[in-house]
Amino acid sequence: MADNKLYQDADCKRLAQDFFKAALSAVVTDPSRFREVFSGGVKMMEGVLFDYNADLKRKEGELVKRCVKLLGAKLGNEKDISDAAWKIVRESIEGPNTSDDTGEIVKRFTASLGEAASRKYQYLIPNHVIRLAPEIDNVAIGPVQIAASNWVEEYINAQREGREIPIVHGNDFSVSVTGNPFELTLTPVCWLIEVEAAQSNVPEEALWLAHIATSLIRSSIEHPTGLHPRLGDAEGFPNIPHVVENKHLILQGMGLWGAGGNAPKFYEINNEVLNRLEDQEFIRKTEKIFNPGQRSIGLRVAQGLGWLARGRQSEDRAERFLYFFTAIEALLSSGDKTAPVVQTIARHVATIIAATVSDRHGIARTIKQLYATRSALVHTGARNVSNTDTTTIQFVAELLFQEVLEKVSLEQSREDFQGGLDKASYGENW
Repeated sequence: MADNKLYQDADCKRLAQDFFKAALSAVVTDPSRFREVFSGGVKMMEGVLFDYNADLKRKEGELVKRCVKLLGAKLGNEKDISDAAWKIVRESIEGPNTSDDTGEIVKRFTASLGEAASRKYQYLIPNHVIRLAPEIDNVAIGPVQIAASNWVEEYINAQREGREIPIVHGNDFSVSVTGNPFELTLTPVCWLIEVEAAQSNVPEEALWLAHIATSLIRSSIEHPTGLHPRLGDAEGFPNIPHVVENKHLILQGMGLWGAGGNAPKFYEINNEVLNRLEDQEFIRKTEKIFNPGQRSIGLRVAQGLGWLARGRQSEDRAERFLYFFTAIEALLSSGDKTAPVVQTIARHVATIIAATVSDRHGIARTIKQLYATRSALVHTGARNVSNTDTTTIQFVAELLFQEVLEKVSLEQSREDFQGGLDKASYGENW
């Protein structure tokens, strides 16, 4: 449990005790000190005034930093931890939990953080990159639900045990708090994503899961239809409507070029795609991607799939280029500090995607050339990245993940995966 980890950590306990002692002693009750406190730092909580001085701020910062380190960036959010600490301070001054025993206060604080870190939230947002065929109302990819608005309405109100929410079906997603009690308007397709994270981190973590799910959907579509995002297309952010009209004007001498537009790109889930997504082997793979072992290749695949999506979403060719390279490195980088990074990754990419052993040399040479462009971009800021460069690295990255998803056990350890690749890269079959 997270609270045990926090409470059993000697540094966390010490920093928590230091902060709570300082906070309890910083309560200002003497009116003659109000002017002095307000000229410095002040914190007000439910009618209680605190002398929020530099020492107290430092102790708060050190405690928050330690808690984030122990919980991790996903479960530990600085604002949430700070708010939880001050809530405990306030409860210790007034109410049923009044206490000046800092040992007991620290226990309550770590328990509250542990309970918060173990919560699961459901995050509902509009879906602007997936279309569902009329006969399909819901698709689950791990913790990510892609659902028609009628399915979402039934699901939400089934959870509320008779306290139904008024729901309207429209083209925009909105929440009105002026109704009785409020009104929710749903887009035709929504994301409903289960997230285990600090509450303030839920939106960001949920979108990352949507990125992974979108990459998995893309890899599952064998016969693209309609306005499917093609190689080099920007697919748009998961929950942001596509801008159809690009408002601009280009001038050159007497020439004028006006604003253009383009139709929104989207992935269509029809019965063919649905059958692939509901295949038991695909479901087993998604389990290893969304709930990977800490040293498994499934963890690397999950990270890379997210970066692939970020690359496709960016309209800036240099950004796209970096994101696709990040996806490749997420999968293939190793802990071997003695191995030359560029040469090793180039060899490993070629080993995975080459149709024959004789094709590997040419592919590895292309990867090394693209790495030179990447290095200039990262280290000097040179945006000398062509659309051809970006499209090439996207093609390589997507093929790389397609091959790994089809041929590699995602439970395999990173070390075994890297070891097998290393041997094969010197001429053996992979």
